[in-house]
Amino acid sequence: MIGGLNGSGKTNLLDAIHYLSFGKSYFTATDSTNVRYGQSFLRVEGSYDEPSTKVAVKLGRGRKKQLEWNGSTYEKLIEHVGKIPLMMVAPDDSALVKGPSEGRRRLFNMALSQLKRDYLLALLRYNKILKQRNALLKQHDSSRPPEEALLLSYDAALSKEAAFIFEERKQLCADIEEHFHFYHQAITGGKEKVALAYKSSLQEEPLASSLLRERSREIILQRTTQGVHKDELQFTIEEHKLKRSGSQGQQKSYLLALKLALHRWIFKFTEQRPLLLLDDLFDKLDSERVKNLLRLLMQDDFGQVFITDTQSDRLKLLGDELHLEYRLLIIEEGKCKSFDQEIFKP
Repeated sequence: MIGGLNGSGKTNLLDAIHYLSFGKSYFTATDSTNVRYGQSFLRVEGSYDEPSTKVAVKLGRGRKKQLEWNGSTYEKLIEHVGKIPLMMVAPDDSALVKGPSEGRRRLFNMALSQLKRDYLLALLRYNKILKQRNALLKQHDSSRPPEEALLLSYDAALSKEAAFIFEERKQLCADIEEHFHFYHQAITGGKEKVALAYKSSLQEEPLASSLLRERSREIILQRTTQGVHKDELQFTIEEHKLKRSGSQGQQKSYLLALKLALHRWIFKFTEQRPLLLLDDLFDKLDSERVKNLLRLLMQDDFGQVFITDTQSDRLKLLGDELHLEYRLLIIEEGKCKSFDQEIFKP
């Protein structure tokens, strides 16, 4: 458990752990923004017991990012994804409910990429082909359409990758459904009825067919309108859209259950428990739901869990009340003020 006031550095610590698993920040896609003002580089380093290893990320302004495993530098960062599985829950996750579908797809992509290298490579190929196809469409218009043979070649390549991605996402949604409902009931006390659904145009027809059908429209719009980059994860509560009908607490409870289900899915297939990072645990949750969540984590043996809160005393009281086994770290102004080497045991 990690305590400290707002701005003390708790979230930075969790993001550093995320960096070591994915080679990038959870909160921003621009690495340079994570370099401290006035400094020219950053280095994040962590040691792990299982597997026994040391991981480091190095980034200098204007330099290529490097990721090391026991002192050896990866040629490609994607070689590291999945070696130290991780699931994170943060206040910014509210965008998964309220924001565009891209964020919800990214959640599934992140889970699948940690477990299946073939999926990650297919996704990278799909995005590359999509970018090339969109570039071709932007170079032409209805008065001067692109060469049909070239478009058909892009269609075939895009369809091949899309079919694989679609099947993997569909299977993942089916695989986690039971655990998702179990965790949601445990957190909320069974007070709400929720559902999760995966929606894709590929459920209706193959991508090649829809691309051909939409050819004229795509040439006018100068972009690809069909494909798995348009897929949607549909979140509902009491048969209504979660973003419209769910309170902030209900939305966070939903996302917690979903991410715990993904955590369990990764563990099921890898037999390696992902690290679980819970940033600002009490944000938008009442004390009863927090207690239900912690009891759940304790009973289901999620492995190593990192929890942050602005009130250190509250963390300790909660840990003692629920008879948790924990260590407490206090952070002030980006530095560790105190760290209980002793593990508090029930």
